[in-house]
Amino acid sequence: MSNCAYVREIRFYKELADAVPLRTPIIYSVLEDGSESCEFFSIAMEDLNTHSDVFDQVNDPLNESYIRKINLEVDAFHAKFWEADTLKLD
Repeated sequence: MSNCAYVREIRFYKELADAVPLRTPIIYSVLEDGSESCEFFSIAMEDLNTHSDVFDQVNDPLNESYIRKINLEVDAFHAKFWEADTLKLD
């Protein structure tokens, strides 16, 4: 029996990603079995290594300017959805 672990991720990419003011991966395809639990699914997305830095948070922590950039992006995300009906979605 599935624990529905990926239902929210699938729904995010199918229904919300385009509205989010953050850089999300380019999605080529989202396929799922149509069941409530989405037990069988596939998400084909771009290779994130082509534009994202991979870092080791212990040996190579983020610098202050990068942290500030992330905070500004999160601020925009938070402001867009503050008290929005979107938050009431399943």
